[in-house]
Amino acid sequence: LPDAAWVAFGLGWGVTLITAQLAGLGLWYALRRSFVALPFLAAAVTIMFTLPGRPLLEIPLGGWVVTVTDAGLTRFGSIVARSWVAVQMAILLTATTAFPDLMHALRQQRIPAGFIHVPYLPEQAPPGVPSMPLPDLIKAIQTALTAL
Repeated sequence: LPDAAWVAFGLGWGVTLITAQLAGLGLWYALRRSFVALPFLAAAVTIMFTLPGRPLLEIPLGGWVVTVTDAGLTRFGSIVARSWVAVQMAILLTATTAFPDLMHALRQQRIPAGFIHVPYLPEQAPPGVPSMPLPDLIKAIQTALTAL
């Protein structure tokens, strides 16, 4: 969806709430659990200050002044809305669908199974934590990707 598709975002959220109610989970089931997405939105906050547009608000920070723009605020709001609805839909899906059925559906869509764990580099690893030198790590990731 494009930025500022507020009606579509609202409809998506509404469908999620209605589906949760019909599934017997209640209106607040996914909403309560979706707060897990909030820390990840912190990365998007900078968009309000970096996207060019009409200035809406100037905030003095020490010797600097950061400016919130209309385009930046719209993009940030759209990212928040998309993320919030997507997380609630994922929570609803996993709460109402058995794990084997989810895996079957993912296989049918040809989505690769499994995860790739990327270990620490030796200089990053805390004492006693396994690590892997960068050349070996690159080779391992390339090998894993060719297997897909």
